[in-house]
Amino acid sequence: MTEWLHLSMGGYGGYVWPAYSVTAVVLAANVVFAYKRFSVSKPKEHGQ
Repeated sequence: MTEWLHLSMGGYGGYVWPAYSVTAVVLAANVVFAYKRFSVSKPKEHGQ
């Protein structure tokens, strides 16, 4: 069924897609944590 979508990747899809998923989650978490850390460390500007 998934052969027409090329999702099986020659039988290695069971290894490749979870690896892509883990990579995407780690990259997204890196962006979120960096943004949170930046927003905490950024000095507050006082309006005049």
